Amino acid sequence: MIAPKLVRTLNTLVLKAPRFMEVRRMVLHKHIITFVVLVLGLVLLGEQGSSVASCQKDSPKDLIVIILEIPHRGLLSEPGQKPYRVGDKPYIKMIAKNNSDQQIVVRTVDPYYQNRPRLFRNGELQPYRREIAELIRLKDAAPEFFSLTQAVVLNPYSSADLDELDLKEWYGVLEPGSYRLVNRYRPQLDGSWTAESAALLFQVVKQ
Repeated sequence: MIAPKLVRTLNTLVLKAPRFMEVRRMVLHKHIITFVVLVLGLVLLGEQGSSVASCQKDSPKDLIVIILEIPHRGLLSEPGQKPYRVGDKPYIKMIAKNNSDQQIVVRTVDPYYQNRPRLFRNGELQPYRREIAELIRLKDAAPEFFSLTQAVVLNPYSSADLDELDLKEWYGVLEPGSYRLVNRYRPQLDGSWTAESAALLFQVVKQ
């Protein structure tokens, strides 16, 4: 009696063996799919992180070049004649140049928050007026945005004028001498500064 029971058990096991192997294959296949999906997810996440880092790298301050010029109305010399000769209360024209294939929006917020000119007279750095130095300190600590809705749109590979710099407001009436001016600009709220502009050279003469 034992032998037939053993035979039936063996037969049952034999009949169930293919099903067991099939289940095992299905489980293994499921685990493989899960592993592949996980790997692909990690790869895509890494690529997304790289893309975000790339976008963050190409911020407006890296794409904009600031150019300084003397407006024609302020020249005492012939246009194009160098060094430029100006009076003791010069205005400086500022141009933002977009060297990228992206459209950039520059927020014009406040001149004392967004500009950091450095003016040298006969090679010596000139200080800001005391009131302006204090105003800059306050703007950096708690900026007040008076013209938040104003913006300048820079299309790819194009230029646009920004607000002019009134050097009399920053430094007072300028003494005669040879001057060199550079400026950095902050194109976005709470953003970083552009690279320093190329130097603008001019002479202040008595009128």
